[in-house]
Amino acid sequence: MRRMFFHSRKIMSLLLAGVLVATLLPGAWLTAGAQDESPATLNLVGAHSLWKYEDSNTDLFGEATSDFRAKSFDDSAWAQAAAPLGYPAGESDNGAFGAIAPGSVMANQGNPNAYITYYLRTSFSLTDLAGVETLSALSSFDDGYVLYLNGHEIDRKNMPTGDVGHTTVAPLVFEAKEGAAHEQVTDLSAFRQYLVRGTNVLAVDLHNRDNTSSDIYFGLELTATYDASETSEADKTPKQINVHVGDDAAHTANFTYTTVGSVATKAVLVKKGTSNKLTFTGENSVGASSKYFHKLT
Repeated sequence: MRRMFFHSRKIMSLLLAGVLVATLLPGAWLTAGAQDESPATLNLVGAHSLWKYEDSNTDLFGEATSDFRAKSFDDSAWAQAAAPLGYPAGESDNGAFGAIAPGSVMANQGNPNAYITYYLRTSFSLTDLAGVETLSALSSFDDGYVLYLNGHEIDRKNMPTGDVGHTTVAPLVFEAKEGAAHEQVTDLSAFRQYLVRGTNVLAVDLHNRDNTSSDIYFGLELTATYDASETSEADKTPKQINVHVGDDAAHTANFTYTTVGSVATKAVLVKKGTSNKLTFTGENSVGASSKYFHKLT
């Protein structure tokens, strides 16, 4: 009983220290530029994020909301799968995205009557636009694609210049399975103006070289870097702070909290009555309704 009481008293001291800092010094325990001079990196679209896709060989280059590129386009009836997508199953051995899984295989009529064009869409959320410094994409594909952000073209790979439509073919064969040589890193920072607060939509038209193609492949990762000093104080302020006993009750505690902005955060625990400080870096992830969840142990 004495040992258990000692453990409880020790962990309670740690919990109280955390609550003291969280409630009295919210600005001091976030990396609002002063504690972390390097920009925070946020993975907006992960390598294996879910994408909606349309693989019925339907022409979706339309007008206004009937065009698949429009942010307001209704893709609720589309199928959904994790990237990378394409056909056949197992296609590609590149390191960035891996092979197409059986659940992510798109339809095709088959050689020599393959589809030319497929359509894909995914979304991500942003609440802090002022702090966005860079935007970049890592992609691997077969054979070519055009990428749109909220209805605006921001990139095209292995596609002809000018207007692109449902029957436009990629000019050259481009094999994603050739690995790192065909993993493209693209700086999209010039298109940050098309980002919006809240939900953002990426749309893609993916094209074969011709209608005898035996494969197609698409994987894309979108990342942004943030200058935390540009983030508003309201976006940095921790909310919904919770403290829980860790796996080792004598020595650990788990802190979880949320922020509105996508800032990288740290917690500074100060032992009551002393100047001793312990600094911990939190793990960041994006949740629903533009809420960012943070956890540290």
